[in-house]
Amino acid sequence: MATQIDAVLAEIDLPAHMARAANQLARLGGDAVQPLFDRLRAGQGGVSQRAALLGAIGMLPRQDVLAMLARLARSAAGDAERETGLDLLGRVGARAELKLAIELGIPSDPESQPGPSLRAALASALLGICERERGSVRTLAGFFPRALPSAQTVIATVLARAGGD
Repeated sequence: MATQIDAVLAEIDLPAHMARAANQLARLGGDAVQPLFDRLRAGQGGVSQRAALLGAIGMLPRQDVLAMLARLARSAAGDAERETGLDLLGRVGARAELKLAIELGIPSDPESQPGPSLRAALASALLGICERERGSVRTLAGFFPRALPSAQTVIATVLARAGGD
């Protein structure tokens, strides 16, 4: 599958080819979620390739994408992986995934405080979900009392920016 993904990505030489590439990658099906995410996390290629990867993942079965992100929340090797997961969740997640976003915002070493980039990724994901789906701000506020202090700070910032429902 990696060879197929690389071949499709290599064909993107114009921004106009992004949609075609995203469709080709999405046709690989749910088994492609992890390899596509790995390419996204690696950050190789240009903006067009990144857009094609995000587009393809967005077209894959939602339950497959969310299952991969849930696994990532439990076992990410590093914070950069969590940041990529949060970026993706901020684009495709819904109110039901706010808890997953908060879990992804916990550092890989739970004894340490999240770094600025992980906090920013969490804020961006939460804000993306709240801006996209009505009722999310109220749901997010409900997570505040149970969240870790570092997540509470991010949640408070997002609530202030997103305003009320």
